[in-house]
Amino acid sequence: MALDRNAPSLWNAAHERWYRWDGAADSIWSQAIRPLLDPREMAGSAAHVEAVVAADPDLACRFERAFGRPTTRGDSERTLVDVAKAIGAFVGTLVSGRTAFDEFRDALVAGDRRAAARYPADAQRGLRLFVGPGRCTTCHVGPMFTHGEFGDIGLPFFVRPGQVDPGRTPASPRCARARSTCCRVTPIRPTATSR
Repeated sequence: MALDRNAPSLWNAAHERWYRWDGAADSIWSQAIRPLLDPREMAGSAAHVEAVVAADPDLACRFERAFGRPTTRGDSERTLVDVAKAIGAFVGTLVSGRTAFDEFRDALVAGDRRAAARYPADAQRGLRLFVGPGRCTTCHVGPMFTHGEFGDIGLPFFVRPGQVDPGRTPASPRCARARSTCCRVTPIRPTATSR
């Protein structure tokens, strides 16, 4: 089944304040729950997650070592949360490496013209557009290339004929009760695309 949006990048997710395109998850582990349960994705349940962990001796052993208890039948919600926390801990280790842009920036800061000249001319032209007429730095600033806010990025209003993309509407009440309404836009770093 096709989803309305591609999954956000998990690279550098540990630095996020909000997760998912609508900002509905406020922690690195809570963002892992929806794909497990969503009928359009893995279509699981808390009981199913618990059963999968309990049925696999290796997973069951690792779960008990990580959480100090075996999966217990009848408390599948707790097991689901713990599994999501384990996924979140793994996602937190996904940190992008240095890029050619990092080397270029460091060379400029150090005044090393020779090292800066190694940055491709096409990339330098793109950077001039990025910081100049493209006005990309209005939103894409700092080491993560984001200002941490939500914004209209020009996606179509309709996701398919007659169906409106709700944007942040479903998450807004939860966000209003939480600490902020910020998230990080996918940075300009090597990422995979699903299309």
